Amino acid sequence: MQQNGIWSETFRIRADEMDRRGKLSPPALFNYLQETAGRHAASLGFGVHRLLEQQRNWMLSRFFMQIDSYPRYGEEITVQTWPCGVDRLLALRDFLVTDAGGTVIARATSGWLLIDLTARRILRLGNMLDPYTINRRAVDRQLNKLPHPPEYTTQKEFTVRLNDIDVNQHTNSVAYLEWLLEAVPLNVQGTHSLVSLEVNYQSEALYNEPILSLACPDENDRNTWLHGIHKQAGGEELARARSSWEAQAIP
Repeated sequence: MQQNGIWSETFRIRADEMDRRGKLSPPALFNYLQETAGRHAASLGFGVHRLLEQQRNWMLSRFFMQIDSYPRYGEEITVQTWPCGVDRLLALRDFLVTDAGGTVIARATSGWLLIDLTARRILRLGNMLDPYTINRRAVDRQLNKLPHPPEYTTQKEFTVRLNDIDVNQHTNSVAYLEWLLEAVPLNVQGTHSLVSLEVNYQSEALYNEPILSLACPDENDRNTWLHGIHKQAGGEELARARSSWEAQAIP
C-alpha cells in the first residue's frame, strides 16, 4: 500500500523466522526490507521483472540497519520504505519498521546500483527517480566505505548453495548477512543482541564457490566487530561489514 509516496507492508512473524531466543532474526528482518523494497519498485515501474526484460537489474551496494527491539513470534510489524535521492551512482532507499502500536523498532538506509547485465557495467541513474523521491530520511547517515582491519581473529567456512542464488545468478545479499553474523563467537551472541549492522557489498559470489567469513573485535570498541567475506580461492574480497552488539538480559 502506498500513501504520499511511502510504501507500507505488514508482516506477522512466523515460526521459521525466529532465532533461538524466540525473536525475529536479523536475516528475516532483512528479508522483510528486501520484499517491501521490491514490491514498491515494481509498483513504480522499475521492479525486478520489468528490468530483467531490459537486461538490467538493481544490485545492493551499501546497507545500514539499526535495531532497537526485536518482535516475537506472532507479533505484527509494518515496514515503510521510500526512495530518498541519489548519491553519485547510488539510488538511496530508506526504511522504518514499527510494531503494532506504531513504535519504531528498526530503521535502515540502503544504496543500490543499476546494472546492465549484458555489459556487466553500472548505469547512470539520471533523473529516473526524481518523480518518486521523498525528502525524508529514516537514518541520518552517510553510506561510506568501511575500514579493513589489519588482522582477523575468527573464521568460518561456507560453500555457496543453490538456495543462496538469486535471479541475477549470484549470491543473494541476505546470504552475506548470514555468513557475517556466523563469524561472531557464540559467547558474544549468547549474551548480546545485534543493534546495528553496516555492509559494503563489493563483488559477487557464484554457485558452489568456497567462501570465508572473517571477523575481529574493533580495537576501539569491544562491542563492535569488523567483518570480511572473501573467496577461499585467491582471497578476493566480496564484502566488508561492521556490527555492533549490546549486552542483553537473556531469558
